[in-house]
Amino acid sequence: MRAIAERVALVEDPRYTSMTPSKRPARVTVQTKKGSVRHQEVEGSAGGPDAPLSEERLREKFRSLSDSVIGPKQAEEVTDMVLNLQELPDIRDLTRLLIPSSERQMKYLEKT
Repeated sequence: MRAIAERVALVEDPRYTSMTPSKRPARVTVQTKKGSVRHQEVEGSAGGPDAPLSEERLREKFRSLSDSVIGPKQAEEVTDMVLNLQELPDIRDLTRLLIPSSERQMKYLEKT
């Protein structure tokens, strides 16, 4: 990840900045090892105020990021609690679920 991050440059485009906040455009340019260049441009991203994600898409996104860290069962429990936060009597019930088991912590640390 660090090697990839070192090759990424973030550059502000004043044209895009002038479109905010009504639009949140972005452009990504990728150059391959063989030298070909590809561009992709969007006016806004899914999940922003103007294009909120559905509950199912939110669940999928969270699971894709958390399953490997806290496990699928805990990730699902976290999602359910967050979506019903107003009914949660004690926030510690949620924060406990955000802590990976010792075994998962070791596996995760080995990967990083």
